[in-house]
Amino acid sequence: MARPRKKLAKRSARRSPARRTPAASSDLAATESTEHRLTREILELDRRSKARVVADVVAIGQRMQALQRHLGFGQWLSWLSAQLPFSPRTAQRYIAVARWAEEFPDDYEHFAGLGLGKLQLLAGLTPAQRARFRSQQRFQIPGTRTRKTLALMTHEQLDRVIRGMNSLTARPPTLPPTKLLQRFRHRLAGLDVLADSLRANADALPAEEVEEAAEELEALLEEVRSMLP
Repeated sequence: MARPRKKLAKRSARRSPARRTPAASSDLAATESTEHRLTREILELDRRSKARVVADVVAIGQRMQALQRHLGFGQWLSWLSAQLPFSPRTAQRYIAVARWAEEFPDDYEHFAGLGLGKLQLLAGLTPAQRARFRSQQRFQIPGTRTRKTLALMTHEQLDRVIRGMNSLTARPPTLPPTKLLQRFRHRLAGLDVLADSLRANADALPAEEVEEAAEELEALLEEVRSMLP
């Protein structure tokens, strides 16, 4: 005698258990994958937006440099103060980045995605110092145990790394601090006289020579700043 169909269906259901839902580890893996994807997209968008800003800064710096040559150093500073919304220090940084892009295009392209703030710090380095940043993947942040890539450093952290590198290569002063400061004061006094002379004769001097003198003044100022705690 044939068994009822309903009972057979029930027994079949007991013999073939239902499939289990995916394990919790799979859900976690999916969440991690989403996090990595979104993080990658954020970093890529950030890099592209910074690269656009830097490209505009290079274009501005190139035009500033041309305007500086056209007007002469003395008139350039007056024009900058009256006609453009930039301080002399900011203008000098824009010009420095533009020169870097012109003189070392491959080097500049490698770092352009870092953004203007970091690029301005790197523009002040020598080609040999920048080569180290290209070859080394991670850097120890001074005062911490953290190691980071250039892309993940903040502007302040990169500044600390650069200062740390410079302190390792700088020669210790051979004079007592008071004598050293006195020497710098004498040099600054002499440069102040030179600056007055340049202002009076800027139009009669070649623009390149005036720019070199201005760069020397900036270098001396940075040297004095490096001595401050």
